[in-house]
Amino acid sequence: MSIATIDRDAPFSAFPGYDRTLLHIAGGPLLLALPVRSVFLRPGEHVAFAGETAVMGRVGTTVTALNVMTDRNRFSHRIGRRTVRAGERFAATAVTILVALTNGLIVDGRDITALDAISMKTGASCMLHGDGVVAAIHIDRNS
Repeated sequence: MSIATIDRDAPFSAFPGYDRTLLHIAGGPLLLALPVRSVFLRPGEHVAFAGETAVMGRVGTTVTALNVMTDRNRFSHRIGRRTVRAGERFAATAVTILVALTNGLIVDGRDITALDAISMKTGASCMLHGDGVVAAIHIDRNS
């Protein structure tokens, strides 16, 4: 998992054998040109693709994105985006990483700011408070 700042048109690095998901966090539109299609992303939208896929990123202004990669022979992942409005319990159904996408969040009594991350084991839970948005990255071990 990484946070990327994309400030110019450029090809993405290849990661053969890995599955990738890119979540647009902030900034202007992001166009991803893939071999068989193009995907236009705005903040809050994501796209999944194979790591060996040739991808060209095109931006008009700087974009901040969350990049998740897993070795497809060992793991799979999925990303969910969740708006937090009041106190609510979040339960991890897999190994989960919560990433704050905005300020104004409290997790189990601790203030967290945008781009802070919290790792959770399968079955763990936490209390989310405040007014903001989190990304939940769920990672499963393949059988």
